[in-house]
Amino acid sequence: MRKPKSEDTQIIHHDRAGIFSWFQPSFNESTLFLMALTFLLLFITDPVLIEDIGRLYDAGGGLVFCLSIFFVFGLILCFIHPLINRPKTDFEKTIIALFIMITNGGSGFYSGYLLLQNSSREYAIFPIVNILTVFFVYVSLVGSNTMAVIKDDNPDLRELACSACILIVVLIYCRFVAHTHWSTTFSICVAYSTLMPGLFARFVQSVKLMANNKN
Repeated sequence: MRKPKSEDTQIIHHDRAGIFSWFQPSFNESTLFLMALTFLLLFITDPVLIEDIGRLYDAGGGLVFCLSIFFVFGLILCFIHPLINRPKTDFEKTIIALFIMITNGGSGFYSGYLLLQNSSREYAIFPIVNILTVFFVYVSLVGSNTMAVIKDDNPDLRELACSACILIVVLIYCRFVAHTHWSTTFSICVAYSTLMPGLFARFVQSVKLMANNKN
């Protein structure tokens, strides 16, 4: 006997949700900390970034000022939450989601524009990842699914320190060896920030598991 149409519709929606979850990014506190650290280091070391921010303020006026308030608040939250044992409120998660979209969207589109202008393709994958990240975070935010994207797990501070040290090495290479534009540097470091904490945590868990098996 054929299932009622309502059940068929539920199955289709469930399948689509499952497929969407394969591509949906998630941001734990290590990822958010590293993303914020990347921007802060670039702001301190790259005068071109400061010049571009100044031009953005001149062109955008009040809208840019309002967005910068959310941005700074989100930046602060990304720094302090790995250090405190408290879940984020829904409001804080919304602010952090806006921070993710502003940083990834700004660097992704700007980096992509510069790469097209210079006919360069070697770093093209990174702005594409940034733009896709903005899309999925926006869909989650509009769909009231921000909690599934912004995680509350507290990182191991030693693992976080190791990841931050590697991030600094990557940033130094991009800035002073490869001489990439700040937007490309940010895109590369964000890709690292998104992937590295999870890989590092799985590596540490594997080492601990092997040590326990030997004992």
